Amino acid sequence: MEATKQGDLEACAHLCHECQDMCLKTLGHCLSMGGMHVGREHITQMLDCIAMCGLAHECLHRESGSSSLICRACSEICRSCARGCEEVGRGDLKMRECARMCQRCAQECASVAY
Repeated sequence: MEATKQGDLEACAHLCHECQDMCLKTLGHCLSMGGMHVGREHITQMLDCIAMCGLAHECLHRESGSSSLICRACSEICRSCARGCEEVGRGDLKMRECARMCQRCAQECASVAY
């Protein structure tokens, strides 16, 4: 694997891990807020994002042949989570931060999904 491509994959794996951490922290925030923050659809989006980012992180580090497929799926799930965080968290700084992280991860995953 060429060095540039390997660096891109490492950067993506790192961002997936950061996104997973952000969503885990934000999930706790949502649970403490209640209301729309704990709606089934939103919590499911966040849990899906947490799980998918973890899977993408692992696949990228072990250079799995499924990395491209996983990264495409991760990109879509992160986009969905970003939209959900924006909708639920209007005016909420923690939710906006999570949405931005999910969007960054979605873009990075899409860029390495070849």
